[in-house]
Amino acid sequence: PTGAQPMKRYLEIPGWGFHLPDATVNNWDVVCGQGLLYVARAAAALLPERSAEAREWAAIATRRLERVLRLTFSPGGENGEGPGYYSYGTFAAVLMLDCLGRWPGQDTGSLPLDGLYASAEWSLQMHPREAAFGTINVSDCALGRLEMPAIPHWIAARTGDGGAQALGDILLTRAMTLTDAQALEGVCYALLWRDDAVAPTEPRGPFARCFGRYGTVVLRTGYTADDLYLLVRCGDYAGAHTHADRGSFVLHGYGEFLATDAGCPADRGIAAYKTYHTQTWGHNCALPIGQPQERVVGDTFLHGAITEFRRDADSLLITADCSQTYPGAGQVLRRFRVMDNGGMLIHDSIAHPGEGIEFLLHTDNRDREARIEIGDGRIAIRRPKATLFVFPLLGGEARELGAEYQDSDPEGQRALAIHRYAWEMLTLLVPARAGEEVRVEACGVRCWRLVLATGRVEFSG
Repeated sequence: PTGAQPMKRYLEIPGWGFHLPDATVNNWDVVCGQGLLYVARAAAALLPERSAEAREWAAIATRRLERVLRLTFSPGGENGEGPGYYSYGTFAAVLMLDCLGRWPGQDTGSLPLDGLYASAEWSLQMHPREAAFGTINVSDCALGRLEMPAIPHWIAARTGDGGAQALGDILLTRAMTLTDAQALEGVCYALLWRDDAVAPTEPRGPFARCFGRYGTVVLRTGYTADDLYLLVRCGDYAGAHTHADRGSFVLHGYGEFLATDAGCPADRGIAAYKTYHTQTWGHNCALPIGQPQERVVGDTFLHGAITEFRRDADSLLITADCSQTYPGAGQVLRRFRVMDNGGMLIHDSIAHPGEGIEFLLHTDNRDREARIEIGDGRIAIRRPKATLFVFPLLGGEARELGAEYQDSDPEGQRALAIHRYAWEMLTLLVPARAGEEVRVEACGVRCWRLVLATGRVEFSG
């Protein structure tokens, strides 16, 4: 009414300010788009003489929504910003879709919704055990974050996805025990959006999937704390919340976080966030000794890729190509062989490793109960309920790095580094329950026998 100029010049595409390049599009785009859309809808309702401008603003907001749906979701449902921010950005997106759907004359038929509709499955797999206990702490997410129940309920109401309905129900039950305003908002929208006609389908049994271009691979034996859960990450650069963690992994099993991630502190203004949490040092990666990954060089965003995901007779094979993220190192590959009968082989190869390869491994120490025992050819990472045995099969020098950050806790992890002064490293990891012991015997050239409580398993590498 005052004749003030609209915000169009800040929000149109191409534009400036909050407008971001494709590789860095994130929740800012959709949250700002949501605000603009709400202003446009109010203006259209209250100021009919400005209805043409309101529809122009709505078109700008809708273009921003389209870019977020297209660029932050893979067709398989991955959200590039990771857990936690998934709720923040995606909630704004579904509120925009809800508003557009109730605004006569708006057309959402051309918006790319497949990735959003598939994202409830991805979100479920970001939970290492029962979803009520919260998410894994990768990217800018802390351990145990409770996702918003309204989002899977909104998806289930539109797709009939029983798995999304079940996830929403689990999260809703947990959220209703909380008192903070954000949890209350999620509860209110979940109750509004939940479609009682959609029958929930509880997740059960083993699961194995590579989700897409953001390089999310999840393998699990089930959905309880006692089951084994492995997450491998190696994909595209995904905006402001991307960490230097291509080729990293997280392992949970037998009630313990055995291989952990630095996660994200509550206060991202602390120095450690930029020097540790977001850097390779806080993740379970392999790198040329002393040379961490790069995420951006000049104006070029650097990506990883999962180039192989397949089963053979007795294992699942995953290849992560980290070459771009180590400029000057040539081809950098990390190959995982997850064996059905126990153990995970990791073969790291770097064409130009400099001094050699450094293998970083972290474990949960939030309760100050982690112990690392370095012996001759065997390392035992012990937690109260389980142990992770580590065997550098081609040799190497192991040393404990001490206590390091996990999320906001400066001693929340204990860390280990293994150096091998060569172009390749072969490492066997075996999770076991507390009290069980595991050993490895050589039985030929690059051939070993894994001795478990349940028997012997021969393998080669």
